[in-house]
Amino acid sequence: MTRPDCAATAAIILAAGESTRMGTPKALLPWGNSSLIQHVVKCHEAAGCTPLIIVVGGTHEEAVRQEAASLDGVLVVQNPNPSLGMLSSIQRGLAAAMEAGAEVITFCPVDVPLEGPQTVEATLAGFFGNNAECAVAGFEGRTGHPVVISTRVAQALLVAEKGSNPRETLAGFSRVIVETTDPAACENLNTPEDVHRWNKRVEPD
Repeated sequence: MTRPDCAATAAIILAAGESTRMGTPKALLPWGNSSLIQHVVKCHEAAGCTPLIIVVGGTHEEAVRQEAASLDGVLVVQNPNPSLGMLSSIQRGLAAAMEAGAEVITFCPVDVPLEGPQTVEATLAGFFGNNAECAVAGFEGRTGHPVVISTRVAQALLVAEKGSNPRETLAGFSRVIVETTDPAACENLNTPEDVHRWNKRVEPD
């Protein structure tokens, strides 16, 4: 099926990490003419996602909140204990998305340097076009982000065991891997070397 115009698709950007190997908050890294978090949020916004939810927490929470304040239409939610792992941040974002009435939800870590909104659009198209309950962006046989899920999957993630890997829950549902043209969909910026390597591909926008 095609994407219904009325389908409320929320986007969750996960930005509660400690950025230990990077040595500076990943969300605030310069990216093009903006910051990395602005870039990732705008990719989802341009793909038609709303609401746009940023999950913050940990050492860099206040700095990321200040950066998020420069973005229109963004909902910031706190993960009070991000040390429990990515699932804990996903759960905080999912709770906010469900409360906002989302019918479809996509999530993506802030350190995935997406090439542009076309990656989000392609993953959403794969979700709706294959009648799956989960769609994952891929590139040349690898999988990455964003991940698009139904509300049924969201409910399962919300009650998943603390500290568990989200993939364990996703494995119980029908899934489609959406081949994209974006190698960055399967990457994470973990070190300054990663930033240098991927920044060379970025044109100021």
